[in-house]
Amino acid sequence: MSLFSALNTSASGMLAQSKSTSMVSQNIANLTTTGYKRSEATFFDLLGSSKYSTGYQPGAVTAHRILRTEQAGTIQSTNSTSDAAIVGNGFFVVGKNPGEVADSSTAPGNLYFTRNGAFGETFLRDTGTGESGTYLTNSAGMYLYGWQFDPATGTVPAGQDFTSLIPIELSTFQTTSLPTTTMSIALNLDADETNIDMHTVTGGATQLPASSQEPSFTRSFAVYDQDGAQQSLSFEYRKIAGPMAHFTTNFGVEVGLKDVFVPTGGAGIFSGIANGDSFTVDIDGTSETYTFVSEATGDDVANNQIATIEGFMNALRDHGVDPLATPPVTNGMLSVGFNDGRLLVRANDPAATISLTEDVGTPLQGNNTLNIIGDPDDPLITNDLVFEPDEDITNPTIYPDQGDFPAIANTTDPVADNWWELTVVNPATGAVLRQGLLNFNADGSLNATPDADGNITLDLASTPIDLNGDGTADDAITVDMTRISQFAGSYQTISTEQNGAPLGSLSNIEIADDGRVIGVFSNGVRSDLYQIPIATFANANGLNDESGTIFSITEDSGEPILSIAGEGAAGTLRGAAIETSNVDVGEEFGRMVISQRGYSLNSQVIQAIDEMTERLVQL
Repeated sequence: MSLFSALNTSASGMLAQSKSTSMVSQNIANLTTTGYKRSEATFFDLLGSSKYSTGYQPGAVTAHRILRTEQAGTIQSTNSTSDAAIVGNGFFVVGKNPGEVADSSTAPGNLYFTRNGAFGETFLRDTGTGESGTYLTNSAGMYLYGWQFDPATGTVPAGQDFTSLIPIELSTFQTTSLPTTTMSIALNLDADETNIDMHTVTGGATQLPASSQEPSFTRSFAVYDQDGAQQSLSFEYRKIAGPMAHFTTNFGVEVGLKDVFVPTGGAGIFSGIANGDSFTVDIDGTSETYTFVSEATGDDVANNQIATIEGFMNALRDHGVDPLATPPVTNGMLSVGFNDGRLLVRANDPAATISLTEDVGTPLQGNNTLNIIGDPDDPLITNDLVFEPDEDITNPTIYPDQGDFPAIANTTDPVADNWWELTVVNPATGAVLRQGLLNFNADGSLNATPDADGNITLDLASTPIDLNGDGTADDAITVDMTRISQFAGSYQTISTEQNGAPLGSLSNIEIADDGRVIGVFSNGVRSDLYQIPIATFANANGLNDESGTIFSITEDSGEPILSIAGEGAAGTLRGAAIETSNVDVGEEFGRMVISQRGYSLNSQVIQAIDEMTERLVQL
């Protein structure tokens, strides 16, 4: 064995230990570097002898570096909502400048990978590259990449890969507004409100709609259009006689339930009606004849003999009732009541037609009689006593928007006195945006069919409305009317809610645990801007470190796979947190002591060889 060969062996040992010490030094220096991944030395023996050699030749030793990227550092909470840490496998995709793009759907090109999630806003001034704006970068100056949300759908389009990654630019979203899309109304309508009967309106009898009359109740709402400008919507409620066939008396004087038609003491307010006068009411083929009798005879509802106003009302309420039916029928075909001093008689079936015929005398029309107002459908016919529905609620023509209103559940015999006409108006332009009918059940709830979610809604979205009056319909709103009721007493607005917000500026950025980059705006709007993907590798330790926190792919690492946080092999994200370095000080100092001792021992071997060669020279 040559002394000089042994000298080279010890020198290689010193060199290997110095490399190990350098790695320890680098690790300790980056103890507080966010996302830093430590390195450590592994030693390999380089043999100098051969199995074919008869002599022994000393070898050497070399130190190879191992990058411990798979070892996670400690997750540490921060006060910055734009920070993020990956818990588990994976890396953020970053670039050195916002102009870098991927080579293909699977190759990252000039993009890199990092665990440094200390992100913040960086303004890039255009220096002739065409790239400028405010971007999200980490503390190492690397630009974070992600997929942009589609503003129309609020989702990330499917099939995203490396080619669709773009730098997260915040200047694109400096301002935003939120148009109103949903509203909720909870209020009570007064069941005691006088019905608007279009057959008796001032200026001439007419039919529905009743929008020419003053509303019974109005409620206005502030909403926001597509430009973030505040607009107004007015909901006008009118209690109406109803869309069913109906007729109205016109006594000309106030009457009471006990007023008689043929008084025993002589002519009264109904002097045009004589004892024995009669008329027939026919409702789609069901006919009954009613006879006026003197006060002395009295009401006999069972035999359709009418002496008083109360008897008239009770007799017509029993129209179509068979007293011998088993089980007995309790509801007739007509509803009768007072409305603004008049008798109002309505068909319970909204599709029915009422026909009146005077059989004996003229008790229905003329002075001092019931003086029934003729059907406004045929205003030129003096004695028209055929009353048809104002509107077909199952196939509406007067209210073409009825399909957008809550679907009426009971269309056969809804409560006749509980009909309302609702008109949605743009107060700024006076334009009628929707108009239709509402009906309430006897218990005060809406006579409507709930949707699949159990809600009763007014649809202003199928045909978007024009709020700003520019002639373009662009605001789609759905109104939840589930909590509208009708009880006697008073009108009461219980609550109203609507979304929407005016124009606001971007005030903060948050990274959610699922990787969404959320923009928080001064108007309170929170909007999903980007989706951060997580890249995973078959062998993360095979990555090449461009620096202590930035890595690029190699043949050993394999191609990266992009995933959403928590999917596949990707870890999860934690917002407002960072990953510290994975350096363990105690472990590093232990290695440093070992390297120091190894270096010292190799130097002592060299010293011993030096003494041996000196003695050799002396000999």
